[in-house]
This record gives sequence, structure tokens and C-alpha cells, in this order.
Amino acid sequence: MEIISFRYSIPYIIVVTLYLLLSLLTVSKRGKNRFSSHVRVLCVTLFVCFIGLRGFIGSDCYVYYYYFQKSSQLSVFSDTHYEPGFVILLKIFNGLGFSYSCYQFLMGLIIGSILDVFFRRYSTNYALAWLAFFAFGGLIIAVDLQRNIISMSLFMISLPFLWRKRLIPYLCLNIIGMFFHSSAILYIPFYFIAHRDIKRNMLIAIFIICNILFLTGNGILSLLMNTIGKGLGGDYYDIYLRYTLSYNFAKGISIGYIERTITFLLVYIFYNRILRFNTYNRMFVNMFLCYYIAYFLLADIEVIAQRISLLFKISYWILIPTLFYVMKYRNNRILYLTYLMIYSFIWTAFTTNNINFKYDNILTGSSSYEQRVSETNRRLIR
Repeated sequence: MEIISFRYSIPYIIVVTLYLLLSLLTVSKRGKNRFSSHVRVLCVTLFVCFIGLRGFIGSDCYVYYYYFQKSSQLSVFSDTHYEPGFVILLKIFNGLGFSYSCYQFLMGLIIGSILDVFFRRYSTNYALAWLAFFAFGGLIIAVDLQRNIISMSLFMISLPFLWRKRLIPYLCLNIIGMFFHSSAILYIPFYFIAHRDIKRNMLIAIFIICNILFLTGNGILSLLMNTIGKGLGGDYYDIYLRYTLSYNFAKGISIGYIERTITFLLVYIFYNRILRFNTYNRMFVNMFLCYYIAYFLLADIEVIAQRISLLFKISYWILIPTLFYVMKYRNNRILYLTYLMIYSFIWTAFTTNNINFKYDNILTGSSSYEQRVSETNRRLIR
């Protein structure tokens, strides 16, 4: 069995295809409430069965399983690098006698329910929002980043308070989110950005500056860390060197760069229509700009750029369906859906084509932890 094989991607591509078909059916049956309710049930059920009932897939599941099994022995604040809220969550599920598979299923059910409410509230095409979730970061977040998905879900719950400018409940929910992943602290300053009226000229300036810095390799983060590291000296400068040597990555054209460029240009072209289409969309457009700026300005250190920009990837899940509906001409919509289909298949195939993502499901029989670790290690050694 190969370490890299597109056979591993087939189950994920099937799920993406099902969401794509449901999206197309939603377009053709728009306005029929009974059909919409059936689509909703199918979308949530597919998510819960595929994500909630998964076996050991992804690269981080082994660490999560280990800490779940040892959670009763862990101190909330000192034994792991995990945030205390996540450790407490593991302790609760383990203490109640749940297995790791039951924990995954219940968390999948909870996350699926939150996404259901979120998509029904803000999306113009419910099934297309689910497709955007799977194809634009959500799959990896749900499978590999269990702490992030919890803090992001709390952020999604807090958005109605953000829209109504109710600072206290918004702060409370995201402070709780920080106890699951500390990066959620960046949601707090977003409160002061969400309602900003950003002019289209500013969008062009953002696009040009970000691309020049990215394509020329002049990142802001490494310069800042270098200055601080040299100033503080000692271990701090060693940390800077470790990050830049380990996580620095080549700049240039990639499928991710092309996607981000296309999405930005579409948001720019249809900016006024997006804002007129739904009053909530200003919040998501500004969220997308935070994503775009964070990724490109911090891109000189990959892991930091990905983790920080990831927080605002939520914007894609709403803007992707919105862009479809603000296009007036049928040919433009067909072209856009074709692009989404091609990108979704390519991204899914290349993201899940390694042995860590070899899919299995507890309903059809999944490998045990020991079997999966042994199999993965054996293939990697070869």
C-alpha cells in the first residue's frame, strides 16, 4: 500500500460530489420549502456520518486519542500544551465513560448542528455553503484541528451579537473560545473591524501591496521576529531562527495562490452587489479581507500564516454561495460553478491523497488505534 495514492481521496471526492449535486438541485428547486428541508437533512446527515463516524484519519488524531485516553491523569494547566478548556472537555467525555469514537461522533453532531444554524442564517444556498465548507478548509479543520473547530464554532455563535454590536456577549463567547484555542483572541479586535465601510479603492491597494510582498518574498513577520529576536538575544533569537528555517516556504504561483486571487477579484468586481444582496455580507467581506491580509503579509512563515488566516476562512463558506447569486448572467454562473467544481476536486484530491487520510468509518468497520499506527509507520518506513 502506497504512502501517496489518489485512491485515498475517493471517499472525500464522493462527498464533495454529493454536496455539489445537492447545490445544483437547490438552484433548480429554489423557493420550494419542502425540498429545502430535505436538502438540509441530507447535508447534516452526510456531515455527521462522514466526519462524526470517521475512524483514525488525519495526522493529529493519534495525539488527540493519546490525550483522550490519558485525560483522567492530566492536570488542566500543566501536563499538555493544549488549552485548559480542551483538556476539561476530554476529561468530561472520558469521565462519563465515552469511548474516543463516541466523543468524535458527539462532537461531530454538535459541530454539525452549529454549522446547520450558521448556514441557514447567512447562506443563500444551503448545500453550496456545505460544499464551500468541505472544499475551502472546513474538511481539514473538522478532521485535524479539533481545538480550532470548537473556537471557530463559538465565533460563529457570537456573530449575531457582533452584528447587533453587543460587545459583552460577543466577548464572552470568544473568551471561552480562547480556552479551546488561544488564537481565538484575534476574534476580539475583529469586533472593531466587522462594520467598517471599506472603499473599493482600498481593496485595490490591499491587493497590490499583499501581492508585491508575497511574490517578492518580503514578509513582514520574519523581519519583525528578526528585529525582536536580535534585540532580546539568547533563546528568543534561537526561536526566530528555528521558525524561519523550519517553516519558511517558497513564494510563487500555486493552486492556492490562484484561488485566492480569483476570489479576491470576484469580491472586488461584485463588491457593491454583495453588500446590497444581504446586509450581513459586509461582516463577511471584511472577514475575508482579514483572511487575505493575514495570509499574504505573514506568508514568510507558513505555519503562522495558515493558523492565523484560518480563523477567518469562515468568510468563504458564506461568500462562495453569495457570489453565485450576485452574478446576473446565466453563463457567468455556469462558468463559476465549473470553476468551483474543478477547484474542489483538485484541492480535495491533493489534500487527502496520503496514507494519513485513508478513510474508514465505524459503521463499515474501522481499524483500531494500534492497527492504524502500525500500518502508517510500516508504510512510512518503507
